[in-house]
Amino acid sequence: MNDFPIDDISLHLRASKHKEYQERVVLRFKTFVEFLQKEKLTMRELLPPQEEPPPDFKIMESDLTEEGLELVTKAYDKWLKAQDRGKSPTDVTILATGIKKIRESHS
Repeated sequence: MNDFPIDDISLHLRASKHKEYQERVVLRFKTFVEFLQKEKLTMRELLPPQEEPPPDFKIMESDLTEEGLELVTKAYDKWLKAQDRGKSPTDVTILATGIKKIRESHS
């Protein structure tokens, strides 16, 4: 089975050396992983609670459940684009709405 990266923090960290940008990237990854784990969308613990992702942190396809992969497909890019427009990285409304719709469609 091929295992594909969903996202790789190192790619984002290399985009800019500005401290605020780097902090925002780390917060975004931490928030996303915490959301995935809280919603039981991961196959294993990707990050212990309250820990920041290391500079080589990756989220792989094999790390996610089927619902987790569906969420990435349907809502992750929307969530990222909302941050580009000024939303806080800690605002998971788009992700929460996405998983709610996915779960409703499966029931």
